Amino acid sequence: MQPPNALHSQPHTTPDRAALRALVRAGDLAGALLFAQTEMGRCGKAPELLRPMGEILLRLGRHAEALPWLEEACAAHPDDLDAWNQRALALSRLLRHAEAHQAYLQALHRGPRVPALLANIGANWNKAERFVEAEHWLRQGVALDANAADVQTNLACALIGQDRMAEARVVVTALLQQGHRGMELLQAHAALLQAEGQQTEAEALVRQLLAHQPHNHRLRLLLSMVLGSLGRVDEQVRLMRELLAADPHLEAVQSSLVFSLNYAEEADAAELLAQARRYGAILQARQAARGDAPYANWHVPQQPKRLRVGLVSGDFRNHPVGYFLEAVVPQLRGSSIELVAYPTLHQQDALTQRMRPHFAQWRPLVGLDDAQAAQSIHEDGVQVLVDLSGHTKGHRLGVFAYKPAPVQATWLGYLGTTGVPQIDWLITDALMAPPGTQAELTERVWHMPGGFMHLSRPEGEVPCAPLAGALAGALAGGPVTLGCFNNLAKMTDAVVALWSRLLHALPQARLLLKCPQLQDAHAAERTRARFAAHGIEAHRLTLEGPASRAEFLAAYNRVDIALDPFPYTGGTTTLEALWMGVPVLTLRGNRFMSRMGVSLLTCAGLPDWVADTPDDYVRIAVAQAHNREHLHRLRHSLRAQLEASPLMDSQRYAAQMEAMFWAMWRQWQHNSAGLAQPVRAGAGVHP
Repeated sequence: MQPPNALHSQPHTTPDRAALRALVRAGDLAGALLFAQTEMGRCGKAPELLRPMGEILLRLGRHAEALPWLEEACAAHPDDLDAWNQRALALSRLLRHAEAHQAYLQALHRGPRVPALLANIGANWNKAERFVEAEHWLRQGVALDANAADVQTNLACALIGQDRMAEARVVVTALLQQGHRGMELLQAHAALLQAEGQQTEAEALVRQLLAHQPHNHRLRLLLSMVLGSLGRVDEQVRLMRELLAADPHLEAVQSSLVFSLNYAEEADAAELLAQARRYGAILQARQAARGDAPYANWHVPQQPKRLRVGLVSGDFRNHPVGYFLEAVVPQLRGSSIELVAYPTLHQQDALTQRMRPHFAQWRPLVGLDDAQAAQSIHEDGVQVLVDLSGHTKGHRLGVFAYKPAPVQATWLGYLGTTGVPQIDWLITDALMAPPGTQAELTERVWHMPGGFMHLSRPEGEVPCAPLAGALAGALAGGPVTLGCFNNLAKMTDAVVALWSRLLHALPQARLLLKCPQLQDAHAAERTRARFAAHGIEAHRLTLEGPASRAEFLAAYNRVDIALDPFPYTGGTTTLEALWMGVPVLTLRGNRFMSRMGVSLLTCAGLPDWVADTPDDYVRIAVAQAHNREHLHRLRHSLRAQLEASPLMDSQRYAAQMEAMFWAMWRQWQHNSAGLAQPVRAGAGVHP
């Protein structure tokens, strides 16, 4: 190819577009840009050069510089579909997704409805995380050409974004079988592998893709999720810190870091609070960039006969949050509380259908951005809005940053500080949040008397087997089986070290670990190696993967003593172990989530199973393991003891919820009237 200067050997009255195209085709974008600038100097700002100049800058990643050229191209050639398409692409890459959509609509109005354009529209909404809207346009593309790979790839991404993994898998598998290997398709495949529990395969694929796109933050975030699923929390946290060092405005990464630090031994309460506050600051900066602000006025009755309470969650389904709600929500029918459900995910199941009739309204937030969702809630006249997710999957904390309700609280799904200044209360209890805890939180503490959690009676009858499995052998003097069914990420190095020490103190004991991550062969082998480093032989470990809830509960019939991990202790897993007659040993910690086991065991009447130090942990476990008759009695009696405790008293709990929401509302009324008055009514505000 001739150098640019040689291309001007003959004078031209119009730009040499053929030479420019040749440079672009050769991949010489820097040369193409220089040549286009030279041609502009020779011919002036010729209309024929406007779009090529914008396209070159776009391909160079200089999106803000590309946009003015493409805007001029659209003005000069309003029927140029490619100019409108490229303008929309520039806007999308600048995160101006609504404007990008309008530009795509201009292209649609000016030409045929082609699948490629519909694929771009869907991709834009996928990037905005408005996956329902993306699917709407992509389905139109599929109707035009079911074999269009770009349409199908973006459709798979939209389905993954809605957590509809089975549908997405069908699409991705078909494309792979057809021989397609595009970057977006392979990234979708990796996300599905991660969701399906195939973590080793997911990690290998993500690292392969990162070799081609090392700065792709979506790929790196996916890798962090894979590492977390494999229990490699230190690597996960390190990767997220690197991402945020490069771009401190990555909202999803910051939220994931806040959540993951709860598993990390390195993090203390001060670090958790600082990172949560950074997340809140990101939300506020994003809101300000849009020219938005939190609501300061609400159209709600001052003296309502019934209080309108909204619950925001992605877990109105077969999930620990769903198990809690199933027992309590029906108790509030006919009360002075009117419940409105705001589901954040598509997922529904039989539990959803059982629960749904007990809500006054069912108002999904799926497909709405934060501002739209906040407006909808504000217009609904909700007086108390409750987040049930915190920093877990499917959360909508960005909605709470708009303050759509005068009173806002977080509860149950996360049990830590959110960092969102517009959330007023964190609902917990006095054992999880003793005096001094307020300094760890951005919210004020609200104490629920009798414990913050509740266990619904599991569906179906899974009997305790007092003389089956390990305990039968234990009663005859055989080995005791210890067990933990918590998330593998909770099994820190300190946990492995302490449990290994315990296994050495009980040389005949076995340890059963059961969680979804252990279906991955690499994760299982790594777990064995971690214990082997402490001298624990592989035959003393039984590692099992996921199961149905009934099978999961029945597996406790093979456990004599359940071990609670730390610093992120168990919640629902602890209650389920107790339901199956298995006592749980927990270690009291010095941060918020490390006291969850203390709260649950104390409420269940088992305070003697709370250890204050690692030495206590080993001492209690050894003593209890040798007290076979006591274990046998607990297997017979613990379920009834749990049912008689506050943890399963649905009627009492619902009454306390009702009183709590009203007390919060009255507190806000007093404060908004300038009358800061203490709250009573069976609940407590902790200073």
